[in-house]
Amino acid sequence: MSVRLPVEGVVPESGGSRRDSVRRRFGLPTTQKPGFSRRVLAVAVLASLCLSEGLAAQVWREVTPSDGESPFPRRTAGAVLDADGQRMILFAGRGSGGDLNDLWSLDLATHTWTRIETPRNSRPPPRFTPNTVYDQRDRRLLMWAGRKVDSEGSGFFNDVWDFSLDTGVWTELAPTGRLPERRYGNVSIFDPFTRSMVTFAGFTDLGRFNDTWRFAVDSVAWQELTPSTDPGQRCLHTAVHDTRDHRMIIFGGQRGSATLADIWSFDLATDQWRELTPEQGGPGGRRYAASVYDSRRHGVVVIGGGDGEETKGDVWFFDLDSESWLPLITDGSGPEARDGAVAVYVESQDRVVLFGGTADGHQNDLWSLEELNPVATAVGEPPDVQPGAFALEQNYPNPFNSQTAIVYTIPNFSGSSSATMRLSIHDLLGQEIRTLVARVPRPGHQVTVWDGKDHSGAVVSSGIYLYRLEFAGLSSTRKLLFLQ
Repeated sequence: MSVRLPVEGVVPESGGSRRDSVRRRFGLPTTQKPGFSRRVLAVAVLASLCLSEGLAAQVWREVTPSDGESPFPRRTAGAVLDADGQRMILFAGRGSGGDLNDLWSLDLATHTWTRIETPRNSRPPPRFTPNTVYDQRDRRLLMWAGRKVDSEGSGFFNDVWDFSLDTGVWTELAPTGRLPERRYGNVSIFDPFTRSMVTFAGFTDLGRFNDTWRFAVDSVAWQELTPSTDPGQRCLHTAVHDTRDHRMIIFGGQRGSATLADIWSFDLATDQWRELTPEQGGPGGRRYAASVYDSRRHGVVVIGGGDGEETKGDVWFFDLDSESWLPLITDGSGPEARDGAVAVYVESQDRVVLFGGTADGHQNDLWSLEELNPVATAVGEPPDVQPGAFALEQNYPNPFNSQTAIVYTIPNFSGSSSATMRLSIHDLLGQEIRTLVARVPRPGHQVTVWDGKDHSGAVVSSGIYLYRLEFAGLSSTRKLLFLQ
């Protein structure tokens, strides 16, 4: 059943329709001239809406190394952050001339690259998608798995190596017990509490895996873990270490020909997987994305990747507290859309450093994503409300043509524990075209994303729409602008 919403200040004039009254309210012509498109109409009223004015955004800055040579262009390399030395360590990857096994250090203060020279016969063999993690206590890079493609064909690895940042020496380790199958396209993080590398899934000519393993670096032993459930077979996904809540977070990847959009957490204390279930939206399925853990805001930043048809240049933030996706809008010209890039989050400088990947060919450009502010980017300045207040914020981006984030606040007061909240989209006549949320909510700030589709899954026409929040006798309505 449709619901007609009152629009404050709109009173039908004599001889005019309710639609014309609404159009007068927004300063729109009441008679559409032939050939006057919806898109032109929407653009014409954008200035009067003033919905995106004064919003903060992330800033991309291309970084030019100050001196010396740079790594060869490449994709699907391995990278770790040496926080003590304030540098990013880069290893291997696939270049236009084949697979690599070189090692580089980027000084994060001077943006100077330095090749770390090691004897050729003591390095790991060349490969792409190596899993690289950093053991901060012992100041060493740990590397395992990956794939090579050369004149002799394709091969996979399950060797484990460490590289000491103090001695500059590679050492191949000899694990005891049963080993994981050789693979590539898997992910690993380092757990400093158990002093182990934890890894999930991947792919070989045997097919895709859904196994979870732990490699104890002190005892040099592999252990297969047996969680009661798991995210399912996949490869080419991405992972970060949530250091606050002691868990591994994985996102996306590929299964068969389909790219995946799910996000899971692996509790490093209980060895159990849990699917995180955002209500709406998100980056969509993708593989070879770059991701980092933002320790200041307790979230995951996801950059680029591909969906099997095209590469992406967008940036997303997954809030681990609310388990919600936020699209991040950046100021200025950013990196070309790409997949297979690597990134690190530099907490001391509060920025993301991105290197390489595949855009129009292999890349070796270096970018810095700064002034991170997911909340401000998604909804303008953080809402000035008291704890427990009911609020519906302006959507962002606005106008939009793909997805937009709607942030709202549900109060915590007696009598609301079983109350149902409802967030819905309506046209200017008050006809409901989509219910975004209808459930008993949790209190606090929350985010829902609308993709511009109606109940049937069809994309709506360009124009102004209303979105309405209702809860425990309270209600609030705002306008947004959708452009096809």
